[in-house]
Amino acid sequence: MPDAVQLDLIDNRAVVRLKSWEPSAASNGLGSSFLSSLVPPGLGGQVRVLCLAPTERLVVSDAIAPTQLFDRLHRQLEGQSIAVVDLSCSLKTVRLSGSAAADLLSKGCGLDLYPNSFPAARSTRTRFAQLPLILDCVDPQPVIDLYVNRSYLPYLKDWLADAAVDSQGRSREALR
Repeated sequence: MPDAVQLDLIDNRAVVRLKSWEPSAASNGLGSSFLSSLVPPGLGGQVRVLCLAPTERLVVSDAIAPTQLFDRLHRQLEGQSIAVVDLSCSLKTVRLSGSAAADLLSKGCGLDLYPNSFPAARSTRTRFAQLPLILDCVDPQPVIDLYVNRSYLPYLKDWLADAAVDSQGRSREALR
């Protein structure tokens, strides 16, 4: 089906939040130089860094265990004014993919999530279907990861399934 949307729950993803409250962090601590030095040696290609604010990042990985990623980042950033917090148990990841993913997401969010405005490697915080969450465009095909607090996961999955029903009367099965 060309309009299909695939929904997958990504289990066991490591999610570590980095946050600085120092005013200088926006210009030199968590700026572009911080991004280039963020990944410890040996982790290249195994982590993804999401920029949420000038002084805040999420480091995510499917290849590294949550405690291992947290420990490596904590050791690397020790002595700096950056909080390192493991959010792996509190944030869950839902991956939407397929040709109609952006259309489905547009029903719950005012952002333009089409590839020309929300390209791969872009992430943002937003309210979606009355939930605070993080959107991450992994691939322009589109493949978009939604990070949501775990207690909201059942509501989000039900909302997405209900929103997949369109004016042509397509059923919840349209969301495979």
